[in-house]
Amino acid sequence: MLGAAAGGPAGFRAAKQSAEVAARALAEQVAGQARYEREQWVRQEQRQVYGDINRAYGELATALSALHAALAERRPVQELVERVEERRLRLSVAVGPTAMPGPEEVDDVACALIGATEAFVAAYRELAVLPRADEPVRLDAVRERVAGRRQMCTPA
Repeated sequence: MLGAAAGGPAGFRAAKQSAEVAARALAEQVAGQARYEREQWVRQEQRQVYGDINRAYGELATALSALHAALAERRPVQELVERVEERRLRLSVAVGPTAMPGPEEVDDVACALIGATEAFVAAYRELAVLPRADEPVRLDAVRERVAGRRQMCTPA
């Protein structure tokens, strides 16, 4: 009887310690699962945003290419200029959320992309309205600005 009385509290302490260890392990498991799910969500958001940026950039590049061809062939360009501007705005909107799900480096590259595309769009917009009389002089200036912008955006 004395052995049972002495063993009771020891068994209770052992059961209590086991319960505490199990509770800590469960809490760690839940915290780990929450971290994993958040990381999954961030990666999913990043893929979505980066995909949107790629699509918007592709659409802008296509519109710029069509404008370039029309300028080279001296066809009417007003509708193409409007399309380029619309695509530029779409790209700007797509780049907007990059600061939220991505590292700072991604946001920096996205902002550089916007700066470069805005320079190209501005150059093409200027080319679309050049008066024919002073076209060679202004065309050379536009080409120099675009070439300078290309060098700034080219990886080393």
